[in-house]
Amino acid sequence: MKSILIKILTLFLIGYGVYYVKGATDKDALDTYISEYKTFKAQADSANHFADSLKTQIVIQENEARTAIMLSHVLGQQVKTLKTKTSDMKDNRDSLKKTITDSTEMARKIIPVQDSIISHQDTIIHKQTEQIEHLSKALTLKDSTISLLTWSRDSLQTIIRNIPPAPKNPNKMFGLNLPSRTTVGIAGFVVGVVASFALHK
Repeated sequence: MKSILIKILTLFLIGYGVYYVKGATDKDALDTYISEYKTFKAQADSANHFADSLKTQIVIQENEARTAIMLSHVLGQQVKTLKTKTSDMKDNRDSLKKTITDSTEMARKIIPVQDSIISHQDTIIHKQTEQIEHLSKALTLKDSTISLLTWSRDSLQTIIRNIPPAPKNPNKMFGLNLPSRTTVGIAGFVVGVVASFALHK
């Protein structure tokens, strides 16, 4: 009877030792996971904050690009109006040339018209230059916005890639649910008391 109790006690102590070592290992794995998850959470918060700041910048740049395009359209309409006026002035000048025979009279009437035509053409060139500048600015802002969107996407993808893998469930061994440490402790105490009484008989 004593040898059976000693064997049971020995098996129980071995089992408890394995359970304790496994529990300690699993606890270390869980502690490591918690530490890694805290680091990941801090990185994720930082990346989310960075992505949010990029969103604000993207909105600003998109608004600036829309404004630049709108201004280029306004300038385009102004150029169109100026070209029409210039064309009308040229027609008026040509008409005057045909009707006025006196050279002095022609000079007096045509020179101011010619000066107005030149002034309009200068204004057209200036406005077309401004239009090109606004369109170039809009294009640059669009390219910059695409870069910021890519940057934001990459930072958020990095978060997903950095999620630490979860540890194995410390409450299972060989696919079976393990008893709690309290249960094992009580069982050990009971076995110890029974074995102690049996050995002293």
